Amino acid sequence: MIWLTNDEYRVPVKMETSAPLGDVTIELVSAETQPFGRPAAQNSSR
Repeated sequence: MIWLTNDEYRVPVKMETSAPLGDVTIELVSAETQPFGRPAAQNSSR
């Protein structure tokens, strides 16, 4: 099962599944965002 945010981005925030060794749960605990179409800022010390 996959949980998604209820907004336009539909970010997966949690997943539960079963594996041969047992149950697996994955949770998103932190995220950083930036506007689409803009490159990430780069630190330059020139």
